[in-house]
Amino acid sequence: MSYDPVDTTPNKLVILYLLSKIPVPLTLSQITTAILEQNYCDYFSLQQNLAELKNSLFIIKNNQDNISSFQITPKGAELANIHINKIKKDILAEIDQFIHDNYMSAKNNLDVHAVYTKKKEHEYIVTCKIIEKNSTLIELNLNVSTNNMANSICNTFKNNTNEIYSEILHLLIK
Repeated sequence: MSYDPVDTTPNKLVILYLLSKIPVPLTLSQITTAILEQNYCDYFSLQQNLAELKNSLFIIKNNQDNISSFQITPKGAELANIHINKIKKDILAEIDQFIHDNYMSAKNNLDVHAVYTKKKEHEYIVTCKIIEKNSTLIELNLNVSTNNMANSICNTFKNNTNEIYSEILHLLIK
């Protein structure tokens, strides 16, 4: 289901509905996943909608350790409740299903980041980070020589986060 990108009001209501249904702040990554996977709007529209909702005091944006999270204000929750009937029932069902499928990860607020940037030729900086409840558990910066190595490290870290974290901890406390 997708909306007309010209009228942003339905998209803002979907964001407010999502935030009103989960009692913990959601990271930008979690909101992006919820909204973009269902093609409710594009990434740039999402960013604009979040900024406008924040400026209107319907949501609050928190930044900690370079991670943005959002939570709904009482004013935003009230608006979402008043205008819930303006969101199509199938979209409400999709959002409810997303919440059901992903609530535990939102509740745990565990964010795994693994990205790399090219510093110069044959030098890539890989940053792997685990954040739980707005607190950094580990941040690891690696300097590698190829794009393939950087990409492989990112994928491995994302797919084996718990094992890698446990092993590093185990090695450090020996």
